[in-house]
Formats: sequence, structure tokens, C-alpha cells
Amino acid sequence: MRIQQLIYTASIALMLSACSKEAKISLETAKVEVGEISESVTATGTVESVTQVDVGTQVTGIIDKLYVDYNSVVTKGQLLAEIEKTLLESDLKSADANMESARLTYEYNKTNYERDKKLHDKQLISDYEFQTSAKDYEVSKTSYDKARADRVRAAKNLNYAEIYSPIDGVVISREVEVGQTVVSNMNVANLYVIADLDNMQVVGNVDEADIGQVKLG
Repeated sequence: MRIQQLIYTASIALMLSACSKEAKISLETAKVEVGEISESVTATGTVESVTQVDVGTQVTGIIDKLYVDYNSVVTKGQLLAEIEKTLLESDLKSADANMESARLTYEYNKTNYERDKKLHDKQLISDYEFQTSAKDYEVSKTSYDKARADRVRAAKNLNYAEIYSPIDGVVISREVEVGQTVVSNMNVANLYVIADLDNMQVVGNVDEADIGQVKLG
């Protein structure tokens, strides 16, 4: 019993000793100063040119010559490529011949009409003869107008065989090879992509929670 009492007394003494110790508190102080608080928004994206142009052809044909390639620096109006011109030149010659034939027919019928009109005014020919002459004149005039329009289109198509750069920039893509056939339907067949690398922009994706806080400046 004596030993148990001693152990119990020692335990109480240790507990009282532990409770008598106070926890130490450490404080940090600092001088109050005026400063700035900033918040940054992180976004990921790609660097792209502000101006980028697809250069194509408006006529169907075979690529005959390519004068520039990837990374070539080009200027506005510079010749980039040519389409084989044999068929286009043949179309222009055919259009010239058709226009000349239509012109001769038109002038012949115009002369007949003017003559028959004078005779009709004097009642020297019948109404039927005059109406026939007038009809031939109108038909030949319409045919001549169409032939001239066809000639303009053929000349334009021949000019389209030479492809020029529309802007100053750098070739970032070449879509064709020499000997390749390009077909122009409703859409223009692309040959090159040219970009103005002096003016660039970042196209990025900003988180929906952050974009509302982004302001001008």
C-alpha cells in the first residue's frame, strides 16, 4: 500500500507541474505602408498574323511555273505563279474571231434596216419586209454584244493565268506543285497562303471566371 500511495502522489505532482506552464505566444509586427495589389490572368493561345490572305486562281489549268516557295518574302504585285496559257490563248483567239463575225453581221443588218426604214416611211416596201429587217437588226445587235462580252471574259481569263501577290508578306504555305491541275468551280483554288508577319496578334483562350475582369488597358 505504501508504494501505491507514493506512485499516486508522484503522478498528481507531475500533472500539477504541467498545468502550471503557460503556452508561449510569438507576435510579428510590421510597419504599415501603402502598396499595390495586382492580379494576373494566365491564358494559352497561338501567335498569328493580323493579315493573312489565301492566293488562288479563278481559271482551270495546269500549273506551269512557280516563282516563290515556303518562307519567300513577297511584295504586293509580285508575280507568284503562272498557269499554262495555250488553251486560254486559243479561247481568246476564238472569241476575237466570233466578235469580228458578229460585228460584220451587225453592221450589214444595220445598213439594211436603215435603208428599209426609209423605204417603209415612203411606203415603198411592205410592213412584213420592214419588220423582218428590224428583227434581223436587233438579233444581230444582241449577238454582237454577247460576242464582245465573251471576248472580255476570254481576255480576263488569260490575265488570270498569271497570279500576283495581293499584299506584302511571307509565304507560309504552298498548296500546289508544277504540273498539277487546278480546277476553279464555285470556289477559288488556293495556291499560296501569304501572311503579314510584321503585324502579329495572340489568339488566346481566357478562363470564363477571369474574362469578366479583363478591361481595356
